[in-house]
Amino acid sequence: MRPSLFQFVAQSDADGLARRLEDDGYVLRRLDLGGVGSAEELWSATSEQLDIPESRGWDGYADYLWQAILPDDDEGEKVAVLVEHADELADEDMNALALLVDTLATIGRGAHGQELQVVAFYLGDGPGYSAVT
Repeated sequence: MRPSLFQFVAQSDADGLARRLEDDGYVLRRLDLGGVGSAEELWSATSEQLDIPESRGWDGYADYLWQAILPDDDEGEKVAVLVEHADELADEDMNALALLVDTLATIGRGAHGQELQVVAFYLGDGPGYSAVT
């Protein structure tokens, strides 16, 4: 599997996708957006799930998220971020989802400069989410 910087994937493929990525040597970071409907709720959910300080704005969020996503020294050089139930945030606050996509893409580009590979998968239900397994 050669993932691009980000892809939209059917939520029903979450476990199969995770197995494939782990088999390909990726460290997984999972963020579940089930029930998340705003930027503030996104920041709170990320804080709880990835054990980072809660942010009050996108700049701080990006900094904390960068630290949470990058692999530890013993984890290798490839990280896949699985953003589950992304469709729920899209339904409530498309701007917040777009900013999350941009933030993770920026992290991915920055990591590439450090010889790390960071890819993101946005999982959900609906016509824009494709099956991969």
